[in-house]
Amino acid sequence: MNTIIEYLSYNTGCRVKHYKCVISGNLTAEMEQSIRDCLYESGVVVDGFVPGLVGLPATSPSDSSSGLGWFEWQGAVMLTYKEPTVNIAAEQLVANFMSRKGSWGGKGTPVPHTPLEQVKQALYLDSQEVPGILDTIQAPSEKDAAVLEVWNAFADIPMDPETEEMEESFLHFPARTGRETIWHWFDSNYSKGVHALLYGDGVDRTEEIARTCAESKRPGDNQ
Repeated sequence: MNTIIEYLSYNTGCRVKHYKCVISGNLTAEMEQSIRDCLYESGVVVDGFVPGLVGLPATSPSDSSSGLGWFEWQGAVMLTYKEPTVNIAAEQLVANFMSRKGSWGGKGTPVPHTPLEQVKQALYLDSQEVPGILDTIQAPSEKDAAVLEVWNAFADIPMDPETEEMEESFLHFPARTGRETIWHWFDSNYSKGVHALLYGDGVDRTEEIARTCAESKRPGDNQ
């Protein structure tokens, strides 16, 4: 049996391309843990490594001078009877990683994640982490940029037009949460107010949106 492994190109927080290849032999859980123990972790969220230094194929992004060109280890996907696509056995791959532990020496250094990049990654992996990340951002401009990224992700969540409830969970909000409830959350986290997100004119309408939402909840109002 051989092993399919997977890793991702890493470009300032954005996963650019999936790489899969087949190595010969069984990459066991113990062997994979040995690999993970050798990955570059300092200052980054992801597990960074340079594929070319351990015998794995990859095309690095062109701008390696700024710390790009590193990749994120995803690990063994499954065992397979397919022929190896790279001339490397599981045992040799582990040995190659162990020889690089603490001394990768690739071009550049993995770029530390900015809060915006952390938000992008959290949206990609587990959106429930997003509110906690936003709470750590002190600079208003940085937080607004991160909230805008979350707003763009919110646009992809389907909504029941009759009830105006979201059909899927979003962040810490479960499915069937009313759209206005989530709007209020954006309003409290975006410095210009949710109307600026809705209409994109950058005008602070915090008081207006609060008044609009309050009026929509008046008894007998069908809007």
